[in-house]
Amino acid sequence: MWACYEGHIGVVQVLLDRGAVVHTKALLGSTAVHLAADGGRVEIIRMLVNHGANIKATDDLGRSALHRCCSRGHHVLAKILLEYGLDVNEKTVRQNTPISLAAEGAHIETVRVLILGGAELNNTPDYGGWY
Repeated sequence: MWACYEGHIGVVQVLLDRGAVVHTKALLGSTAVHLAADGGRVEIIRMLVNHGANIKATDDLGRSALHRCCSRGHHVLAKILLEYGLDVNEKTVRQNTPISLAAEGAHIETVRVLILGGAELNNTPDYGGWY
């Protein structure tokens, strides 16, 4: 799974070609899609989806790939995930939305993408943690 985060496309391709299970969960319910989103890895996200990965999966904290990429400011990937149909207003267990996480990190381009994608602006998350 770390190959997805690090962007090692060749390694990910070999693993997928050899039958790696794309739905395997790691720490806190993270999947390969989540780790690729953390790293902003657009091409790896596409590879995983083409091999049957659940692009809309959430981790144990209720974070989707969109939450995770927005919290790190990966605006290009955020736009692509919206095109895949992820919910721009989906809330985590702490009631954070992708835009609240992007704003918290001062990721202005990501905030713009989310606004254009229909993000609600009046969310009140529970600021008791980073998720």
